Amino acid sequence: MQVVNGWLGPYLDTLPAGSLNKFNLLDIFDWMSPAAFESTLKSALRAAAPGATMIYRSGSYKLEVAPSIQQHVTQHPELARRLLAQDRSATYGSFYVMTVNP
Repeated sequence: MQVVNGWLGPYLDTLPAGSLNKFNLLDIFDWMSPAAFESTLKSALRAAAPGATMIYRSGSYKLEVAPSIQQHVTQHPELARRLLAQDRSATYGSFYVMTVNP
């Protein structure tokens, strides 16, 4: 494990392209502007291997992926709904599961 203190997007930009397989982004996007949200996801996509899984939660009831990102991922809304229903924290309004397209 490596602890990094800083913004996620710039850190991901330092990693080799296609080098990560899993992303657990929790609720980091709740505190970002829409532009920062999109930029961070673009950095994650660059660092993601084909087939990588990305999850994120939000305190809001809807925090959809930007159209520029949607074409690069397959979203799994039914799985996300089932997992959110099982979440015992009760602090999140929405949950998203995506797979990076090859």
